Amino acid sequence: PAAAPVTARRVAEQPLAVLLPPDHPLARRRRVRIATLADAGWLDAPDAAVPLPDLRAATGLDAFPATLSLTGPAAPTLTACVAAGLGLALVPTPPEPLPSVTAVPLSDPGLLHRTEALWSGALTAPARVFVDALTDG
Repeated sequence: PAAAPVTARRVAEQPLAVLLPPDHPLARRRRVRIATLADAGWLDAPDAAVPLPDLRAATGLDAFPATLSLTGPAAPTLTACVAAGLGLALVPTPPEPLPSVTAVPLSDPGLLHRTEALWSGALTAPARVFVDALTDG
C-alpha cells in the first residue's frame, strides 16, 4: 500500500554558530561566514553538531573536511575536542557561553537549525493538541 503523505510543521528555528578554540584567529569576530571556514578541519559529530553532509548540501560547497569522527550526542566531548584544536563544529547558537570554546554566530542568511514536528496521515485529537502546543497553535 502507498504510504500516507508526511506533513511537517515548524516547531523552532535557531541561528547557527561555529565552535572555535579560544585562540583561533576568528574567535574574536562578532560573526563569520561559513565559506571562510570551508577548508578548516571539522568534527564529524552528526549526533552533537550539524552533520557535515547536511552542511555541504546547504552551502553547495564540496568542503568541510572531517578531521575526527565522534559518535553520540555528548556536547561536553564535542566542546573538549574543539577546545583541543581537533576540529570545528557547527551547532545551534548556545544560550550561554560554553566553557573552553568560543561560539561565533554565522552571518550567512538562511543557515538555521530547524526543528519540525512530522506526522503521517490524520492526526488524532491528542496528537493535534501536542503538535499545537509545540508550535503555539
